Amino acid sequence: MKTVHDVLRRTPVWVNPEHTIETAIILMRGHDVGGLPVMCGGALVGLITYRHVLGADPKATVGDVMSPATEGLSPSASVREAAAAMALAKVDRMPVMEGGRLVGVVTHGDLVSELGRSFDPLTSLSWADS
Repeated sequence: MKTVHDVLRRTPVWVNPEHTIETAIILMRGHDVGGLPVMCGGALVGLITYRHVLGADPKATVGDVMSPATEGLSPSASVREAAAAMALAKVDRMPVMEGGRLVGVVTHGDLVSELGRSFDPLTSLSWADS
């Protein structure tokens, strides 16, 4: 089965807690992503998504509205393990960390197409061709 590293699609883009919400919106639109990791001094401190910025003052800071950081996924985790971790945390995106360094963000959308190809969702058994 593929790993999280195999489904990461782009170089990570992030904001820091002092950035304005307006800056986060510009970055999300420009990079066509629904959320951004929030980094401070090289450490992951949170996540900001479109849900956080809807109706918020554009001049407020990211730190005012972000969700605290969830535990990041390892790039070597299987797609199935990543989906289970996201379901357990009840989130639709998770940061991918390697050695304390942000390497990307994985979303449900990144995982769903791969999960559909890898195993039968009814039985959880691998397809014969995998």
